[in-house]
Amino acid sequence: MVETLRGHIHLASAAGGAICWARYRQPVGALEIVEKMRVEHSVLLVPGEHFGMPSYLRIGYGDELQHLQEALAETERGLKRIFAERSDPS
Repeated sequence: MVETLRGHIHLASAAGGAICWARYRQPVGALEIVEKMRVEHSVLLVPGEHFGMPSYLRIGYGDELQHLQEALAETERGLKRIFAERSDPS
């Protein structure tokens, strides 16, 4: 996911636990991203605003490997679509 979204997001693992933070550089709020991902892609993310970190998404990865891979692939599809919509000048 990170390779195909290079330039749009940067991942940083938390010091402990099974989460990482994804910082993005698009003109869209994390609350909007999270809601679109939930409704349109059945993926649950947490907006950074809930932790005083705008322009971040919190991603948990404590599930089975197959579920994680599927969720990350769907997250990638969704973020590409959301970022493309925001980059489109029309």
